[in-house]
Amino acid sequence: MSARASREAVEVASGARGSSLKARVQAAVNDLAAEGKTPSFYQVAQRVGVARSTLYRRADLKAVVVQGRRAAADGGGAAGRAGPAESCGDVGACAADDRAERAALEAALEALQKERDALAWRLALRQRLDDRPRFVYAVCRLGDAALIG
Repeated sequence: MSARASREAVEVASGARGSSLKARVQAAVNDLAAEGKTPSFYQVAQRVGVARSTLYRRADLKAVVVQGRRAAADGGGAAGRAGPAESCGDVGACAADDRAERAALEAALEALQKERDALAWRLALRQRLDDRPRFVYAVCRLGDAALIG
């Protein structure tokens, strides 16, 4: 058997196995949705018996899980069991959704960092104000000493 023939045989076998894997992932997502849980990559990978990296690496499997998560977040029902949405059937659409979600998370993170900085500034100011009465007292005592002397 030549190398090309064996490579083609592997591709045919993996293609059949891949479609079976997609069906198993969809079934796991549907089962989790039926249980009222939001499907996570971890839970789906455990139920299917694959590594999470497999779900992330293959766009078709990732689309199934992402659609299941969205359906659960939206109150899904039957939408979570229908399979990947047409908008997420396209890898570009999934990537655009991921970029939009990342941008929203980065904006939220930036707002939290600004709030943290403002609180740190207020804390530093309060500490300086707490130190001020001792400073004022010391100046007054020196002033009294200068008047007496």
